Amino acid sequence: MCLFYSFIKMEPKVTNICLKSNCNYKLNLDDIYNLENTLFNEYEMKYEPKRFPGLVIKLKENKANCLLFNSGYFSICGIKEFCKCKQLVKSVIKLIRKYGINAEYTGYSINNICASLRLPYKLDLINIAMKFQKEASYETELFPGIKFKHDNKIYTIFHTGLIYSTGFKTIEEINISFNNLIDKINYSSLEK
Repeated sequence: MCLFYSFIKMEPKVTNICLKSNCNYKLNLDDIYNLENTLFNEYEMKYEPKRFPGLVIKLKENKANCLLFNSGYFSICGIKEFCKCKQLVKSVIKLIRKYGINAEYTGYSINNICASLRLPYKLDLINIAMKFQKEASYETELFPGIKFKHDNKIYTIFHTGLIYSTGFKTIEEINISFNNLIDKINYSSLEK
């Protein structure tokens, strides 16, 4: 069984994409917040400048959240698909233009990608922790999974076969890193 799965390349699932962009315009967040709540009432917004300097906007598309700052920079988190990134950035620019601001699309860059993978078999976490003592941290009293250091990332591995990690920039990096991890732990990991 272990040999069979070592030849199959698994494909991790993207669970969250965070990106950043800039509208090339200084913004007055008080005005945007007040206009939205009094005139438009189209988006759910939260703005408490004494607690946090950004305006939080819940985007209807893709159930993502946008953090908009006075400098014109914004970040979007909660994206599940790469094909939605450009569309969501453009929808934020369109939203800013709605308030009479001459915002422009300048592109975007991905800050962080979170991914997970479910293996088709259960894992023996005690064997993994014993075999990889330098890379693995397993404290059953505190947390039911292993924290595993691999490829300059921290993976969380559960006995059910669920593995997740964060800090990636590309889908290729995710695929290579997850599959290298699986190859590394595979022979000691199957639950007896």
